[in-house]
Order: sequence, then structure tokens, then C-alpha cells
Amino acid sequence: MKKRLTLLTIAALLFAVIPLSAEEAKPFPWASAGKDLFEKLQDKPIIVYVKIFDHHYQINQRERWLFDCPQMEQLKDKFHWVQYWSAFGSGKKMFKPNGQAAFIVYKNKDEIVANINLLAAGNGAILRQLASIGNVELEGDIPYQNMQGYLNSVGMLLREYNTASQAGDLQTARTVYDKCKAQYPDFVMLPHMANDLRRIEFAEEQNERFARLPDIAKTVYIAPDIETCLSLIGEWNDKRIFPVMLWHDYYTPLFLQRFQPEQVYFAEPVSRKPEELTEQMVWASAGGPHR
Repeated sequence: MKKRLTLLTIAALLFAVIPLSAEEAKPFPWASAGKDLFEKLQDKPIIVYVKIFDHHYQINQRERWLFDCPQMEQLKDKFHWVQYWSAFGSGKKMFKPNGQAAFIVYKNKDEIVANINLLAAGNGAILRQLASIGNVELEGDIPYQNMQGYLNSVGMLLREYNTASQAGDLQTARTVYDKCKAQYPDFVMLPHMANDLRRIEFAEEQNERFARLPDIAKTVYIAPDIETCLSLIGEWNDKRIFPVMLWHDYYTPLFLQRFQPEQVYFAEPVSRKPEELTEQMVWASAGGPHR
């Protein structure tokens, strides 16, 4: 049963709703991060957006706040923009990451004019620094976010949610989700949390369903033909079922060895019509009335 539930859980997770990142919600002209990008992109500075896998939700949230600033439209055409996930391997030699999510601004391959830690700098500081490099006069007020306070608060809720989720505690998980949704409606992880709630609900429904299954008796019936097999299955009810099989020289002894029944019966053949037996078997296996 545990194995079956695990497979069902994995299947549910495969269809998880991944929250849209800022560039997916609001398209941005990202260039390719190929090895020859410095040779291809020489007409203006290059901003390499280095992402890290740690604190992924913080990066997504920070990214959304920054890219939602209207001033980003003024800066969009002043740079080439490149995304790079965690500068490991060849990327570690190509770029000069600072171990944090960062905008690394290159004038050329060998000259870095800015290395901005996105989790340490606010919208204003980032945009004004980029505007200075791109010779842009920013227009309008830059939206302010108390980033660290926000991430600390929402991080506590997320950790509380993850603890409940891992324990399969549906009630606590739903309570934390509702609280998070009410207090932080723009939190990037809300779609993922909602999908995870459905996974927990599904797992709980399966647990309840398996708990309602009838007991499996330690008695095995070996039928001489299909008609007898159907007739025996027709004797199942919502309280008790038992294994029924046709004899097979390999699989039957193997099953008996592993199932370890208390009794094994070789049933006598029956003479009822197959269609009548099929209907009886269907009703019995579904927990319905016997015919």
C-alpha cells in the first residue's frame, strides 16, 4: 500500500503547477548564454543574470518585484540580457559569480562594471546603478519593497507549510496556505502550495479508500476453469475477500510461497452460464448486491 501511495504521489507531483517567473509573466528579450556570447554581443553592455538554486522562491519573488518596476522598460534596450542558472562548470570560468543571485554587468569579456547582489540591494539601488551605466534618466517613482522583512515573514510561513506537507497534515497545511494567501497575495509560491494541497488531499482520500477495503482472508481458492473462478469471486463481500486463481505451474506456487495462506482449496467446477457468473462477479467485486 505504501508503495502504491508513493507512486500516486509522484504522479501527482509530475503535474505540479510551477509558478510563473517574472520573465514568463512579462516577456523579456533574453539572449542566449552560449560560449561565444561576448563575441556576438559587442554593441552594448551585457547583463548576466546569475540565478542560484538555493532559496529559489526568494529569487523568484525578488525577480518579480524588480522586473515589475516600470523603469525596467527604459533599461530593456540599453543592455543585452542573459540568464544563467548557477554558474558551475564552464559557466564558472566564463562568469565571475559572487555566490549569490546577481546581475553581473560586462562592458566586454574582460571588464566587469558592476556585480550586484539582488538579495542585498533594493529596487532603487539596482535600477539607479543600471541607469548610470546605460546613461538613462529614470522616470517616475521606483516601487519600494521591504524585501528582507517580507522574505523573513513569508519564509517562516513557507517552512511551517513544508513541515505540515511532509507530515501529510492537511488541516495545518490548508490553514497556513490560507494565512499566506491572505497576507501575501503576490507570493510566487502560492500556485505551487495550492497544487501541493491537492496532492495532500488526494493522498488522504487514497488512505481513506484503502482503509475501507475489506480484509483479505488467508485462504486461497484454486479454480479449475474460468466459470469456477468467476463463481468464487462472486462470493466476495464488503467485509471479506480472498485470493482466487487458475493454476499455473510457475506463478501459483510462487504466489503461495509469498502469500503464506493458512488454507488452500482446489474448488470443484461449477455449471452456471458464464454471463450470469460475470454479472455476479462484477457486483461482488464492486461491493454491490449479489444476484
